[in-house]
Amino acid sequence: MAKVNQLVNTMLGQYKIKQLLGKGGMGAVYLAYQPSLDRDVAVKVLIGEFVEDPQFVQRFIQEAKIIAALEHPNIITVHDYGVENDISYVVMRLLTGGTLEMRLLQKGKFSPKEALRLLTPLADALDYAHQKGILHRDIKPSNIMFDVQNRPYLVDFGLAKLTNQNFSLTNTGFMLGTPNYMSPEQWKGETLTPATDQYAFAAMTYEILTGKMPFTADSTHALMHKHLMEEPPHTVGDTKLPTAVYVVLLQGMAKDPKDRYPSVKAFIRALAHALGETISHKPNTSAQKNRSRLMYAGVGIIGIGILIMMIIGAMQIRDMQNQTSSPTPTNIINNTFGMILAKRAYEEGNYRIALVRYNEVISQNPRAYWLYYERALVLYALNRRNDALDDLDSAIEYYADYADAYLLRAKILRDLRRYQEALESINRYLALEASPVPEALEIKSTLEALGGV
Repeated sequence: MAKVNQLVNTMLGQYKIKQLLGKGGMGAVYLAYQPSLDRDVAVKVLIGEFVEDPQFVQRFIQEAKIIAALEHPNIITVHDYGVENDISYVVMRLLTGGTLEMRLLQKGKFSPKEALRLLTPLADALDYAHQKGILHRDIKPSNIMFDVQNRPYLVDFGLAKLTNQNFSLTNTGFMLGTPNYMSPEQWKGETLTPATDQYAFAAMTYEILTGKMPFTADSTHALMHKHLMEEPPHTVGDTKLPTAVYVVLLQGMAKDPKDRYPSVKAFIRALAHALGETISHKPNTSAQKNRSRLMYAGVGIIGIGILIMMIIGAMQIRDMQNQTSSPTPTNIINNTFGMILAKRAYEEGNYRIALVRYNEVISQNPRAYWLYYERALVLYALNRRNDALDDLDSAIEYYADYADAYLLRAKILRDLRRYQEALESINRYLALEASPVPEALEIKSTLEALGGV
């Protein structure tokens, strides 16, 4: 078997190998000349121990068939594939504009306009592949290449999988994916879906906007823990992502695939909205009509929600008139939409997104006592009990007779086995609430049985 450098100046089929362009985990890519059409092409060959493994040979040929079946202006074109002297090869269009990885190294982060101009056609390409039943499974900057016109392309479908195939190529012990961009379900060896590609795409988007990967670590195990358990930093160096953008990225990288956007294009549309940009893709007419109907319906729903929140806000302002420093009506109305989104995220179980939204709203309404209570509910759901207690203390500081805050405080103190304090809180709740919930009486009974100690 010829070594990688020994293929230079040899022939593979009709293709004369001219020079090595690069090596990856499974293959090497060469610049080659095709005399029949008088053009340069890229030739990828399977290398190393993978040449001896029938499953990897199968995966390599699968890549050629997969890409050859895809017809999209932002997916690299396969011209040919074959086997010569036991060397499996794929012939592709030669892209000479370099990789996204190289551009990130050169310039760091992209501006919002540059990012959307790059990502929008790639999202369309990825969704197209998903519609054809194909997952890429290794989205990352080095797998985005450019032609001389600066058009981006998805390349290297070597880890791709047809979603309707009955066989698996993943039982060889070979890690499918690149650790810095791998989704939680990839780390856990679970079933992969289009949402898996969305996670990597969102992670790559984070890097494009900040110049840094969302997670880095000194070991693979530590990196896995971050992907499974942590959120990417809101602030990277001197770059603080706008909260609306950060929330979109969090949803695109949600730990549970079901919490991500319904498609990669939906993620990009949300990102464009958060960045205040307009996507220039021309929509299908019928699809545009449907979106317009949904948009008007959505505006109506949001309008009703804002009206309700304004009424609630007014009631809460009235309740706070005797407090020393209450938020002004203008501040509350200006933050009503954020309040709706925060509450909706909590009710849908998207607690981390809800927390980000509440942080933003509270920073602009620092004396809105009920927001501390609502954020405490989120923190309680995230098992951050001590932080929840701090928020409840803030709520009570601004509104000493806030009954619901005392009830939640009693529950948390009970969980922390601080029974005497819990009993004091539940008694305060019962003194304030004319129609207490049955749970409160049960809590009081339990705490009294424990002796309040």
